[in-house]
Amino acid sequence: FGLSVIFSVIRITVGFLAGTVAGVLAGATSSFLKGFSEFLSPLVSIIVPAYNCEAYLERCLDSIAAQDYPNFEVVAVDDGSTDSTGAIIDRRMGNDSRLTVVHTANQGASLARKTGLEKCRGSFVAFVDADDYVSACYISELMALIREYDCGIAACGVQKIPATEAAVFHSEYDSRYILGF
Repeated sequence: FGLSVIFSVIRITVGFLAGTVAGVLAGATSSFLKGFSEFLSPLVSIIVPAYNCEAYLERCLDSIAAQDYPNFEVVAVDDGSTDSTGAIIDRRMGNDSRLTVVHTANQGASLARKTGLEKCRGSFVAFVDADDYVSACYISELMALIREYDCGIAACGVQKIPATEAAVFHSEYDSRYILGF
């Protein structure tokens, strides 16, 4: 009789603990997966300071939206533009939940970048000027370099392209700069 009671208590306790653990695990699964996803692909904030760049801004934002890196946000700072730059950013904000817009009085590119830094949430930050555009693998290549070399900063070269020509992306950069901290 004593052995049977002990066995039953153990079985009930184990069943209760298993149910409790399963409940805790089910509740923690989504936050664990989010944390694991952040570990694999940290959030990258792309800051775009924009001043009177209506002619280039759509191409810039399109190139950023086309990134193959899965976890990024865009903080576009309209630096007191007097053309339709602010309206273009506002229109785009409604189409993409990853885009945050900040409207400020004109203060210059440096302070617009600082404003973007204050609003961003990413573990890493990239700056893209509103009159530039980037390849679809811009962020994923830089993040691959950061992982490969276990460093805090990665940079890539730029290519000047006349406005009348289309960009040609080369799979290998002419130069890579890795800075470790």
